[in-house]
Amino acid sequence: MARLAPLPPETMSPEQRRIHDAILAGPRGKVGGPFPALLRSPVLTDRVQELGAALRFESSLDPDIRELAILCVARHGNSAVEWNAHVVIALREGMDQALIAAVLNNEPLPEVASAAQRAVLHYCRELCTTQSTSEQIYQSALEQVGETGVVELTVMVGYFTLLAMVLNTFAVAPEDRDGVPPPELRLP
Repeated sequence: MARLAPLPPETMSPEQRRIHDAILAGPRGKVGGPFPALLRSPVLTDRVQELGAALRFESSLDPDIRELAILCVARHGNSAVEWNAHVVIALREGMDQALIAAVLNNEPLPEVASAAQRAVLHYCRELCTTQSTSEQIYQSALEQVGETGVVELTVMVGYFTLLAMVLNTFAVAPEDRDGVPPPELRLP
């Protein structure tokens, strides 16, 4: 059960309602996931959602790389809401189910993974675990996604770690509005 009750729009302050409506009108098209909880602090919600929109919808990273990074963070944080939502997005973006299963089960990527996917998964796993990366892992990611890509990956890991913490702390329930992953790819 969620720790925070939903905020019906008619009970929101003008600032909460402005941000709620901006999220609804933006590229997400919905106010879900961590945002109903975050709306308790409108200024933080506004900044968080702006950063997230930039990372998800304006990133230089290919969609498969972006979603692989997000899935890595969701799995590391055991965030079922984040995981299940982004499995659906990853599948829609054409990511191979074997890659998703490897992340879910904390296994090495299968042969179908590209060099970029391998480098990014190593980078994100190490960053999640140690809050930094070794020179070898850093250089490998740099070769595959470039300087801008490595900066975006690093911020993405931090951002989605923040979201995982919000989702987990406030016991946000999964939403099936955008679909559900196949049973074998779900994080309970």
